[in-house]
Amino acid sequence: MKNLTKFFSYNTLFKISTNLFTPFAYANGEKYLSPILMKNNTFFLKTVYSFVLIVLLGLSTTYAQCTEKIPPGNPTTQIPDSDITWDWTGTGPLGQIILNGISVNGEPNPFTELLTPDAVIYSLANADANKKVTLVGTVLSDAGQGATAFTPFVLAQAQDRDMNHYLKLDSGTVLGDYLDNFYNTPVTSAGNRYVIATERGGNNNSSTQALDINGMPIGNKAQNIDINLPNGNYFATGAVNENSQAVMATVFPLTALVPAGTQIYGIRYTQEQNGDGADGKVFIIQDPFF
Repeated sequence: MKNLTKFFSYNTLFKISTNLFTPFAYANGEKYLSPILMKNNTFFLKTVYSFVLIVLLGLSTTYAQCTEKIPPGNPTTQIPDSDITWDWTGTGPLGQIILNGISVNGEPNPFTELLTPDAVIYSLANADANKKVTLVGTVLSDAGQGATAFTPFVLAQAQDRDMNHYLKLDSGTVLGDYLDNFYNTPVTSAGNRYVIATERGGNNNSSTQALDINGMPIGNKAQNIDINLPNGNYFATGAVNENSQAVMATVFPLTALVPAGTQIYGIRYTQEQNGDGADGKVFIIQDPFF
């Protein structure tokens, strides 16, 4: 649950207590002792104020100490296509393809809160014009322009719900090339939070892995496997990219990467083949009420 302390600042608490227990009432322009308080006694007023502040601060502390709801267990298996309903605004191929959220069978609420990165770092063996960020097929920037120019575009696509705005890795991709998505606020792993990797056409191998506070990979890799292979595990989402290839995806619980309760500070998105790379993005999605 989100921290609600901000709704009860100390100044606000004092104003509330003052308004509730003011010692005076007004009528016809005249000031009278309030019927709520029959004594205009400094000690009495301070006692009342202190009591109200303690009560309201207690409420504030109770809200602030509400912990995230972490269900028991550490599920590691991929969520099957049959258990997921995708909610889109626009399904392509042209224009925006906005992911509003997903619903998962057995879960009480839709998952609509995308946790997008605050910073990114990429590592490409061949940082050239074949590694690019596109928006509905238009190239916005490429790695050949240098990290200073390219990184803001990589971050922007990672923060965007539009599946037609993505990182496109063409020829010259090397196994082990990666993109790190970093979060300023750590994310707590849970079986009811999911890491989604999309891939245009579902025909390239990649993986996702959690990062610790030092930006180092921890835990296990979730493998996203070409659908043309016997163990391919991408599935269609109902949306289509600008080149008429389906927006394919995998959905894993975060506990497939690290055990429940583990705080992670990022996700590494790694290319798991040479030649043509995965075209898509990776992000975490959660129920905003948990």
